Amino acid sequence: MNGIFFESADKALEALDDYGCLHFETYIICGVSEPAYDPEELERLNQQNAQPITIDGVTKTGYEWKQTMRRLERAGRQAKLQREVLKASGDNIGAEEAERTLKAIRKKEKRIMDKYQKIADRTGIKAQPEKMRL
Repeated sequence: MNGIFFESADKALEALDDYGCLHFETYIICGVSEPAYDPEELERLNQQNAQPITIDGVTKTGYEWKQTMRRLERAGRQAKLQREVLKASGDNIGAEEAERTLKAIRKKEKRIMDKYQKIADRTGIKAQPEKMRL
């Protein structure tokens, strides 16, 4: 259109199926479909997302803190996976080193969970620890 190429919408929708993406396509018909949020709820969410919040000297918007929580959820899953792999390896030769590594991973998991809960408490963002399960 006017010399601008637009990628096929089918290709964009196919991308939603990649890499365990939890987004999903929904169809709407303008003028018929009901909005997901009413205007008041949308305004409340926009204000909550834009409000600057300072935690441990770091100031971010509500939206940025939500993104930080998502990163912590991924880090928590990764630490748990490392722990499970280490335990399942059955490496008896390096058992002492493995035990030290396990302790370090457990400490890392605790730091992640503590920071995650602190952000949830200070921002009012709902904590979803189930997202850290393997």
